[in-house]
Amino acid sequence: MKMHFRMLTSESLTGELLRLSPTISAHRQQELYDVLASEMASGLQSVARNFIPAHPREGSAFDSYVKVLELLHRTILPKANSEKQNRFFAVMLLKWMQGIPIPELIDDRARFQSASISTHIRATLDLVEKELRFNYVRAFGCYNALLADVLSRVGLADLAASIPALSLYLEVGASDRTMISFVALGLSRMTAKRLNSLCPNKSLGVVDSRNWLASQDLDFFGFSTHIQREIELVLGSQLSS
Repeated sequence: MKMHFRMLTSESLTGELLRLSPTISAHRQQELYDVLASEMASGLQSVARNFIPAHPREGSAFDSYVKVLELLHRTILPKANSEKQNRFFAVMLLKWMQGIPIPELIDDRARFQSASISTHIRATLDLVEKELRFNYVRAFGCYNALLADVLSRVGLADLAASIPALSLYLEVGASDRTMISFVALGLSRMTAKRLNSLCPNKSLGVVDSRNWLASQDLDFFGFSTHIQREIELVLGSQLSS
């Protein structure tokens, strides 16, 4: 097993693998890769699964993200890496990917830090755009790519298919396929969240999501005029395209 570990860490990462995360330094990527390779050198599934982030729907998601963030913050995305900070970002990442509206994120931030409401609003908007939808999109994209490569090298390539697309979920602010499809149709994240909660199937593609939406009696749901108009505009534009 020690020889297997040396095989994984003695070689520099390939250019092809490094190019999957061009904005993160090769040195930092190598550092993260070596940590993953060392931890999974045994090739045991039970060990490897501990490094696969949970889907935002899973009950273990928060603890899973705290663990991954500890790795990210000491390698490819340097931060203070305190337990409090890791838990804060884990909460924000999780709620953002679950489709929680920004006003609720503002309230959550206020639980961690004391400041005026205007400060919390500005800071939360910056958090979403600069951290969640930028830094962590890059970081989790890199983490997933390196993790998949390590899994392949230790003979666990089949597990790579179970790695959730967290970088996509962070970019969109949603993790249910149906909600992502509603956003892809052109609906706002808030409206997509409302519709996702009403749709019984959370795994619809774009076409099926539109068909489901077109078949609904919008008056029955009691939507506000703004939301109903938004939906009608999207459906109308889809019909004319």
